[in-house]
Amino acid sequence: MRLAGKTALIAGASRNIGKAIALTIGTAAAILKRLNEALVRVLNRADVKEKFLAAGVEPVGSTPQQLAATIRSEFARMSKVIKDAGIREE
Repeated sequence: MRLAGKTALIAGASRNIGKAIALTIGTAAAILKRLNEALVRVLNRADVKEKFLAAGVEPVGSTPQQLAATIRSEFARMSKVIKDAGIREE
């Protein structure tokens, strides 16, 4: 599927999953690698960690592959919750 030039609505922004998916879809691998490396460097700074933790957010800098695994895990977990609750699409 070609998504260049398309607009998409992606849920999951409250856990930054949606933002990560949107960025991944529209960005070249080399740029993603550089962005990820820069982000991890910043998130590992003590002053940045302190600000996130003070706001009640645990900063996590991981690889794109680790993020993909987290997304798969969250989708599986939430799918089970939805199924167990009997929630159906209307």
